[in-house]
Amino acid sequence: MVTSIVSFITVPVLEVGRFVIWWYGAGLKNIFHWAWQELAELEDHIHWKQWACALFIPMYGQNDWRGRMVSVVMRFVVLVYKTLWVLVWIVFHAIILGTYIVFPVLAIGMSVRSLYE
Repeated sequence: MVTSIVSFITVPVLEVGRFVIWWYGAGLKNIFHWAWQELAELEDHIHWKQWACALFIPMYGQNDWRGRMVSVVMRFVVLVYKTLWVLVWIVFHAIILGTYIVFPVLAIGMSVRSLYE
């Protein structure tokens, strides 16, 4: 009878401990890897480096000064847009990572608080 009561109490505590260790260990590693892969794929999709390298190359082969100016301005505008998009994406992923890190603490705190109300 005593062993069943002890196991009734210790098994959930051990399981919560294992969950917390996994959440902040392998789970956190997985979520960081996912976020890094997302950002790498974003760079593959927007081709920021290619746009930056081609900034001063005239579009459509127009070598006069007007064609070069239009090309530089257009590519600069596109680079600014793409940079802002990457920054928004980074902030979005930072919010997801922050939520992932804080979520168990908030869940446990809310559970404990509800026990004492």
